[in-house]
Amino acid sequence: EPAEIEAAIQALSLQGCRVADLGLDWTLPGHPQVELVPAGAQRNVTIENLSEYVQCVMQTMLLDGVRAQMQAFSSGFSEVVSCDYLQGFSPEELDLLFNGMREAWERDVVVEQLKFDHGYTRSSRAVGFLLDILSEFDDVQLRQFLKFVTGSPRLPVGGLGRLSPRLTIVQKRPENGVSPDVYLPSVMTSTRL
Repeated sequence: EPAEIEAAIQALSLQGCRVADLGLDWTLPGHPQVELVPAGAQRNVTIENLSEYVQCVMQTMLLDGVRAQMQAFSSGFSEVVSCDYLQGFSPEELDLLFNGMREAWERDVVVEQLKFDHGYTRSSRAVGFLLDILSEFDDVQLRQFLKFVTGSPRLPVGGLGRLSPRLTIVQKRPENGVSPDVYLPSVMTSTRL
């Protein structure tokens, strides 16, 4: 069995290309001047050392490569709020404080937080279509929508009801016989609390 396992490992490929044929060396991808190990430019990545290579890339990209920036951020942030004061909060609570609410947009809840004007009411057919679409959005789509309508990809603490001014849905009426289909959605970005 060890021979079969070794053969299976050697047969591993990425889109039909073996690891050894990828031409990778022990430098940071996209930054050949950054060697991950001493003399990394002369060392090839193989299936046998692939796991170690991936670990080195992650270490460099996610830790070593941003250490100075993180220390500068921490130092500047600590001038405003001591990090000691934040230790009483969980990561989830800090995320909520700094990034706002991430709530599912259920149709019945959302309709209560919106304002309708210039020809639309909560029972307008087009409003119903909008609410159906909003309630089906995944997190990425919701962030994109929020960025479009508010200028920020997140809701303030307290959720949609805390937007100021309230999110208002208005009807655009075609002018001079122009088809409504030629109008693109538009927004007036709100001020957030």
